[in-house]
Amino acid sequence: MSESEPWYAGFDVVDFESTPMSELPEDDGFHLICPVEGCDHEADFDDLPAVADSGWSEMSRKDHILTDGTTLKEAYCPAHSLDETETTASESIEEDFEQFISELQDGLGEPLDARESPQKPDRAKAEYAMYDFAEGEVTLDGSLLTCGHDSCYQQEEVDAPEDAEGVGWVSGQMVGILSDGQMLFEGRCPEHRE
Repeated sequence: MSESEPWYAGFDVVDFESTPMSELPEDDGFHLICPVEGCDHEADFDDLPAVADSGWSEMSRKDHILTDGTTLKEAYCPAHSLDETETTASESIEEDFEQFISELQDGLGEPLDARESPQKPDRAKAEYAMYDFAEGEVTLDGSLLTCGHDSCYQQEEVDAPEDAEGVGWVSGQMVGILSDGQMLFEGRCPEHRE
């Protein structure tokens, strides 16, 4: 690859400016390429845990979506995966994921008018006093839905918020991450969906 070519040269990437939303491909895992000059290693993975279990490490944040739906990223192949600190691929992926979650939480920030509002953050409200919220880093482990309707105290555990519909719940706003790794969402139980 010449210096004038982009890192994704030779791949059929989606042009988001000219492709209608209805024609965008569905997410279909990851396609990793090794950035080491002269290395032609590439690999496909279904999800992040599969990448973490492989010998690939230090996956880049930059990406492009390919026309087949895979996300193209750079990462070091097993032959080039260990750096000076001998970080394993699994540790590197886990650290990247934890950093991503931390940045996502930081990026959520607070509303611009929060300083003018006497309203408490959701997790500080009395109805959430019974929950133990995480103070530091935790490993994410599913979601807990709680019904936000008046004095309803029903709860439902699901793997992900999008699974709520399958058990008759409506998932709403995320309240916070609990110390056991579950993400707490305020939702509506089947009785109070309307």
